[in-house]
Amino acid sequence: MGWTFSNWKRNELIQLLVETSETETHRYETLAYTVRGDVLWSVVQRSVRQPPDIRPAVEQSTTFIGCTLLQRSSGWWGYKATEEAAHPFYYTCPLRYLAMAPEQSRAWREGVRTYHARRRATILPASALPVGQPAFLA
Repeated sequence: MGWTFSNWKRNELIQLLVETSETETHRYETLAYTVRGDVLWSVVQRSVRQPPDIRPAVEQSTTFIGCTLLQRSSGWWGYKATEEAAHPFYYTCPLRYLAMAPEQSRAWREGVRTYHARRRATILPASALPVGQPAFLA
């Protein structure tokens, strides 16, 4: 799938991407979202829409983690949407999102966990720093 660009402002584009939307066959509701750099992470519930006179016995919906890349080009903001099942090569997804949607890519989730573990390992708590001396990380 390619990129879509328009004359949106960045915050307008993000709001457009996370608002609840409907097509003839589906409804998309964003349950949680955050932006890390130029990556919009979201947890989305996709529900099958039925005509009013036909209701399924069980709600037909699925929840997935979305990874939407944001980019500015020639003054226009654009996006490229993908989801966990496509194993996006971005791993800054909040850890709590992993518990909000069923696993679709074990390898991608391992990458997310590894990213966060490495990030935590490079941040020293203030209590571990010597008092009165400058602190430098190697």
